[in-house]
Amino acid sequence: MRSSSPFTAVRTAAVSTLTNQYVRRLLFSILLTGFDGSVLLSVGRTVYEAAPLMPWLAFVFVVLVSGLLFTLGRVWLLTYRARRSLGAPQPQPEP
Repeated sequence: MRSSSPFTAVRTAAVSTLTNQYVRRLLFSILLTGFDGSVLLSVGRTVYEAAPLMPWLAFVFVVLVSGLLFTLGRVWLLTYRARRSLGAPQPQPEP
């Protein structure tokens, strides 16, 4: 029996552009860097102006910024480590 539908079903392939883990990590690193930079710029000026009145606030800010920069550096290190492992040659099984 003939199909009454004039259109035939065509399979479509949905391809995600973010399948690569490195690309996801890179985008996350860029977004995190931008967010951290905006926080530092917005809060840093206020802390700098209040530092003579409350020196403990400046100390706490420096400690928190150090932790923030450390974790940001770790994120970028993991991102570049993932990039290097993508280009590494895979070991071949011995015959």
